[in-house]
Amino acid sequence: MLLIFFSIILFGLSLAGDRYAHCPNLSGVYQSNHDSTLCYTFNRTLATFEEAEDHCKDMGGHLASVPDIFANVYLAGQIGTNNFWIGAYQVQPQSSQVWAWKWYDSVIKYSDWDKGQPEQNYQCASLDGATASWQSQPCSSKKPFVCQLPTVLDVCDSGWTYYPANYPGPSCYKLFNKNNTFFSDGETLCVQNGGHLTSMYYYSSSEMNFIRKLVVSPPQTLANTGVWTGYSYPNGYTDGTYSGGINWYNNQPSSNYPYGVYIPDGTTDYPSYAGYLLAVNSTTSFSRYLCKKPATSYPYIMKKLFKLEKSN
Repeated sequence: MLLIFFSIILFGLSLAGDRYAHCPNLSGVYQSNHDSTLCYTFNRTLATFEEAEDHCKDMGGHLASVPDIFANVYLAGQIGTNNFWIGAYQVQPQSSQVWAWKWYDSVIKYSDWDKGQPEQNYQCASLDGATASWQSQPCSSKKPFVCQLPTVLDVCDSGWTYYPANYPGPSCYKLFNKNNTFFSDGETLCVQNGGHLTSMYYYSSSEMNFIRKLVVSPPQTLANTGVWTGYSYPNGYTDGTYSGGINWYNNQPSSNYPYGVYIPDGTTDYPSYAGYLLAVNSTTSFSRYLCKKPATSYPYIMKKLFKLEKSN
């Protein structure tokens, strides 16, 4: 059953368009500079080993494992001279009298124990930032800790373009061309594609530049090359996002001119309006409309499966 589930997901990913891996959108999470598939959060709250692991699980991860010297040096450099819990702990296999150290999901292949370490009587491991070495500690000791989190893979449908917006979140965009499209027509078609006519967050210059390049007027002549957005007076954007700070051309929207049309660079219809939103009435039609919808997010395991599928 699980194999069927993964097969369905992989098939969907194989048809996908843009994709982008990033760390979870949580405060204090940093992407590793030695492995782009790993994210870390350094928590200075004192906790026992078990409490620290539970906290990491609540965030979707585990206490950090250290697979090689590069990860060891990176983590030690981040924690300074402090001593942090990492994810190594000691277990006694049922078939052996010898205790062994392991990570939550694998045996330990790389280690950097301090001189005289590990001590047999202590079952949990910490990383000392001053020496970049490991020490065995009583699991009941309270220490700061390092959580390791998987990256998230954002995926857009084929033909859609990805943008990693902070607000309202990673999104997918697609520009459609259809002559004589009214506002209600464009919104209906976007909803049928899983989104809405686009919102535009004017406080983000990078997002506005992205949209400006995406909708630049084509070299061929199109009548009414303005692009429908989701702005509708007095409610604002149809996707419910913040509509403040809009760069309107002259007149603000009103009950007589309730809809917002973005005028792209290169337009021959309204060359002086380029970069602005133009308030228009309900009888106005345009040839293009920009749809926007949230990107679909998958945990890192799906990213690994997608790589495997692509290599076969």
